[in-house]
This record gives sequence, structure tokens and C-alpha cells, in this order.
Amino acid sequence: MKTIISWFVKNPVAANLMMVAMFVAGVFGYFSLEREFIPQATVNGITVSVSWPGASPRDVEEQLVVRIEAAVDGLDGIDYITGNAREGSGSVNIRTKLNTDYEKMLDQVKSRVDSIRNLPPDAFRPEIYRWDARADIMYLALHGDVDRLTLQRAATDLRLDLTRLTGLQLTTQISKIPEQVNIEISEDALRQYNLTFSQVSDAIS
Repeated sequence: MKTIISWFVKNPVAANLMMVAMFVAGVFGYFSLEREFIPQATVNGITVSVSWPGASPRDVEEQLVVRIEAAVDGLDGIDYITGNAREGSGSVNIRTKLNTDYEKMLDQVKSRVDSIRNLPPDAFRPEIYRWDARADIMYLALHGDVDRLTLQRAATDLRLDLTRLTGLQLTTQISKIPEQVNIEISEDALRQYNLTFSQVSDAIS
């Protein structure tokens, strides 16, 4: 270490050039860094569901679950595989890695599963479906010295504004209370206009 420091002391030009190179590399790295206003936080997966009426959990595991796991094992883009067996049915859950071609992975899983031969004759063909687990990016809470209905309407307006943002896929409004309108009609008013409660109710609905 002392030798390196001594060399740079004797060669200040080289030290300055290295410092400039590090600065340029840092600036280049900053501007080439991928940035997202709303980052993607969706976890994708594929589930293979199997049914074998009357079979024990052990038979389901050995004859179906394990064979499906072995068939799909080794596909590029798989993060991990978990299997579950119970009486009469089982499932294999496949979690995919980020930036994996989801449609291609789904086709590959279907092809591998369809290639399994000599399944138990009483077992149904495996069903394959995809799922998305979306992670919440942000929570927004509104509060103020107003009634709850006013806050709810403000939240609805804010949600509409957020849906116009580019790249925002889904917003959910929670703690929403139903709105209602109460209409009171006196019997004198009904007689005056020759109406019944049923007629007024039908007109409102």
C-alpha cells in the first residue's frame, strides 16, 4: 500500500488522470442507470393444478407432483418451484424471475407437462394457469377537519388524477363508505300531486 501511495506522490499527473477517469465513469453510470417513476413490482408465477379423486397425499405427491416438478425443472427463468400434495389433489407453483418472457415460459411449462406420459388413469389432466402478485408501491392517506364523505370525494378525485399518470397500472381506494340520499315526502304532498309512495319509489329507482 505504501508503495502505491509513494508512486502516486511521485506521479501526480497519473493520479489526476485516474481521478478524472473515475469522475467520468461515475457521471456515465449515473445517466445510464435505469430509473422509473413508478417501479415495476409485479411477481409472476405459474400454477399446475392436478386432481386425482380418492388418492392419498403420498400417492398424489409421488405420481403427480414430483413428476411435474421434474418435468419443468431446468427451464430458464424459473426462480424456484414448490409443490403441495393433499388427499385427492395437488399443485406445483412456479415462481418466475424478473424480466422473464412470461408468455414463453407459460408455453414451455405447458409443453413439458403435456409430455408427461403414463399418468394414473383415474387422474385428471393437469390444469395450468398464470397469476400475478402485485406489490403496493405507495399508500396515500387523506385527513383534515372535514366530514368523512368530503374526504371520500377528495380521494375519488385524487384517484382519477393518478390514473392519468403514464405507467401507473392500478389504483385502489379503500375505506370507502356508501353514499345515500334520504328523501322525505309528506302525505299532504302526495295527495296534492295525486301520487303514491310506490310511484315515487319507482320514479327514483
